[in-house]
Amino acid sequence: MAEKKSANESPSMRREQVLKTAREHIVAAAALLRPLSSEFERVSWILEDTLMYVDEAQAAYEEENSSQRGPHANSSLSDETSGEKTKEVNAGQ
Repeated sequence: MAEKKSANESPSMRREQVLKTAREHIVAAAALLRPLSSEFERVSWILEDTLMYVDEAQAAYEEENSSQRGPHANSSLSDETSGEKTKEVNAGQ
């Protein structure tokens, strides 16, 4: 039954679940390794640092997908930003 549930999930929901699970496992592995010795403590820091790269990769992925939707994908934000730029240009004149 678990297979049917995962087959019905959207790709973005599946991606979020995979990232969440990966983060949990990285944190758990780092916590398990830390008390073993100073060398393993260094490995745990490296594992924790990978979380930053996971976050950066996710942010880049989201940015790429939002740019593929077009410039007016979030029209309210676009309107606010263009209004601010117009004010800045007018203020400079």
